[in-house]
Amino acid sequence: MNIFIVTLTTPAVRAGECVALLHGLARSANSLLSMELCPKRAGYDVVNLDYPSKEAMIEDPANRAIPKALYRCRKAEMIHFVTHSMGGIFLRYYMKRANP
Repeated sequence: MNIFIVTLTTPAVRAGECVALLHGLARSANSLLSMELCPKRAGYDVVNLDYPSKEAMIEDPANRAIPKALYRCRKAEMIHFVTHSMGGIFLRYYMKRANP
């Protein structure tokens, strides 16, 4: 898998922004370690969460992982999510319930 992030701004412009990474089913935060480096180099704060993705229904991991990411990014003015597979499902589930 090749992932490219292109940033047209300087790192100083990204201060105050946080990127939360959410891995997929049966994976861990380790699966997104290389992805973590790109936004860090671009000046973002990065949160790479580890959470159980196959031990419970969608509600439980989503209701644990997303608030944890939001808390760890709490000082940011803007939060970006980068998801893979089940991480995206967790985010959509959470956001749908948080913003009906």
